[in-house]
Amino acid sequence: MTETSSNTKHRDLSLDIFKTFLVVGMIWAHCIQILAVNESYDSNVSLYVNAVTFSGFMFAFGWASQIAYLSKPFKSVKRNLIKNFLTLLAAYYVSGFGIQIITGEEHTISSFLETILLIKVQSYSEFLLSFALLVLFIIILFNPIKWISESRLRIATVIFLSAASSFFPYQLVKNQLLGSIIGTYTFPCFPILQYSMFFFAGIFFRKYRVSISPMVMLGCGIVSGIGLAYRMHFGFYASRFPPIIFWLVLAWLPIASYTLISSKLSPRIGGGSQTYELVTTVGKHTLSFLVLSNLAIFGLQAYFGNDFSLIMAAISAICIFICILLLPNIKRKLRQRLTISPKSSLQ
Repeated sequence: MTETSSNTKHRDLSLDIFKTFLVVGMIWAHCIQILAVNESYDSNVSLYVNAVTFSGFMFAFGWASQIAYLSKPFKSVKRNLIKNFLTLLAAYYVSGFGIQIITGEEHTISSFLETILLIKVQSYSEFLLSFALLVLFIIILFNPIKWISESRLRIATVIFLSAASSFFPYQLVKNQLLGSIIGTYTFPCFPILQYSMFFFAGIFFRKYRVSISPMVMLGCGIVSGIGLAYRMHFGFYASRFPPIIFWLVLAWLPIASYTLISSKLSPRIGGGSQTYELVTTVGKHTLSFLVLSNLAIFGLQAYFGNDFSLIMAAISAICIFICILLLPNIKRKLRQRLTISPKSSLQ
């Protein structure tokens, strides 16, 4: 059963709204963690956003992949998938090298080669590498992933297996690249095996037109509540890198809430309105927000230090978000000014 064009646009706008929530939260949390470390690293705001952001982006990526890739034959999307992989890998290198230079880390040929060859994964850029690897796996395993997506039971099974993989003995993994796939204690990582549950949940949501009903919210609330109870009793960051099951389940209720709010807001946002332009800009340029915000925040830290107040960190987040938001318009206007019309070129 196909969607009408208006409904397709509605669902796509919902995805843009969903990603806007994640982008704003990520920039805010990074400003708190990097610019106000001495005051608020363990703040509840930072904790909440950390629990939701990467899982939410994995859900959004599954949602988008069902629209862009998995609903089509592999031959027709292979080129775009390869382009997406190379773009994400380039974004990882830009972010990784940029942070390395800004923070004054060791600048030797050996250190740069380790980054290029993925022997050493750069912090605060590792999530970009995880997304690049996920796209690579979609390219390699396109038909099996599509086969899984064609059955609710198969998707549920894969989600269960992804959750079960959080019991993997991470201490066995020493290689950082492999750690980005299955997890390791050697560096802060976002292993795609454990987080793939959210990717397949996003596929499931989009393919089967799942409604966020009160029962869905209740179920997600119970699951996330278990993770929250664990956190309150045992603490927090020891269970994040690499993720254990109680860390992973924290994101389910916020993701369901963001999805519900996005679906309610999208029909109310008229095409051409300022709000529509804002959320679609974030949706189209999400990767730019991820990379440029990283570089901007570390640039601020290098210049001003990390003793910002919470208010200053929040103001910094707003300014960074607005600046990146305006970049497409600035780029378009510069291109228009630099373009010489055929008529003027003949004069």
